[in-house]
Amino acid sequence: MTPSQLGTARPRAFTAALGILWPLVIAALTLRSAPNAAELVALTPWWCVACGEAGAADLFQNVLLFLPLGLAWRGWGWRLGTTAGIALLATVAIEATQALALSGRDAALGDVMANTAGAVVGWWVAPLLLRLRHGDPTVARRAAAAALGVFALQLLAAAWLLDPASADQAAQQRIARSPDAEGPRYGGVVLAAGLTSPTPALPLGTLTMQATWAEPSPNAWTAVVGFGRSEHDVLAGVAFRGGAAVAAGYRTRAEAFRWRSPVVIAPLPPLGAGDTVTIALSVGDGAITLAASGRDTSAVPARVASGAQHGWVLINPFTQRVGIPGAWQRWTLAWLFGWGLLLGWGAGASGQAVRWALGLTAVAGAIPASTGTSLQVGEGVALAAGWLLAAAWGALRVGVTPRAE
Repeated sequence: MTPSQLGTARPRAFTAALGILWPLVIAALTLRSAPNAAELVALTPWWCVACGEAGAADLFQNVLLFLPLGLAWRGWGWRLGTTAGIALLATVAIEATQALALSGRDAALGDVMANTAGAVVGWWVAPLLLRLRHGDPTVARRAAAAALGVFALQLLAAAWLLDPASADQAAQQRIARSPDAEGPRYGGVVLAAGLTSPTPALPLGTLTMQATWAEPSPNAWTAVVGFGRSEHDVLAGVAFRGGAAVAAGYRTRAEAFRWRSPVVIAPLPPLGAGDTVTIALSVGDGAITLAASGRDTSAVPARVASGAQHGWVLINPFTQRVGIPGAWQRWTLAWLFGWGLLLGWGAGASGQAVRWALGLTAVAGAIPASTGTSLQVGEGVALAAGWLLAAAWGALRVGVTPRAE
């Protein structure tokens, strides 16, 4: 086998494996029940496009979900019409199964459109990725510039979207849970609850509350108190899960555009029947802090950074399950490592890696700092590691050594 034949065989083997294995990933993600979401799903009609409170995030995820299939099917030699048609039929089958046989799954027109669009995008970009793989320097330079530009824009967007949303005084009132609402109810008594705003620039400064302790559900989050105009228009809220944890969330600008908002989880101190627990949620200075204290003891506060480098929060479907600081940091490191891989490939293949490294350093340093946060050492290492790995591989693929110009 000649080197050129080997280069052709590898992509074919890759696309064959991708086209066979990726549908299994899609099935695992889409064909399982979610009973806890049944109440929310019942509120969204099938013809909606951006469904639910995080409709934009869901659309984006569905585009990404079918994009690898478009890549694989282009590698198989399928035409655009065939790719779009098969993606459409597959999605309709998935949505019909969700609607007829699965509990808590949201079958919607928007999913059909997004999945089909994802396959089309994958089909369209496949030749560009192949040219980049084979070291076309013009494509590599354009890819490096485009990746750096998108990275800078998403940093700016994430910083702005994750800021607390403006809230007028009319919205800062405690809302009671509807008597006919499903799910576990908190059996204690909320003694006092309120919001404070230390500065006009920070609409939500600190949410504080006190509640007389009563053991909530050990298996599900039990809502305790919320602030807003209604159950579906909440500015901030607190929930307990058993005697182990408290969760607090607040509205960000992202929710106006149907992206996701952060939820922070903190441990609870040892509590007994009738004890009083005090919860304090602070937002500002590039961090979210949640603390819980009892009459005689306090738990270790949970503190997570919130800024430009945490854009994964906006799209991650598990955002509300990873509010624990350790998990939060792991997702951030994985997010930045992935961006490093995306940014490094074109830089290495272009033969101008030092130039692009300087550009990345400037963007990754200046933008988070200008929006109130800065990359931590571990975050910088994750971004650099992904970049160096991809840049070295890109340079080796085209037989060039990274150089400055």
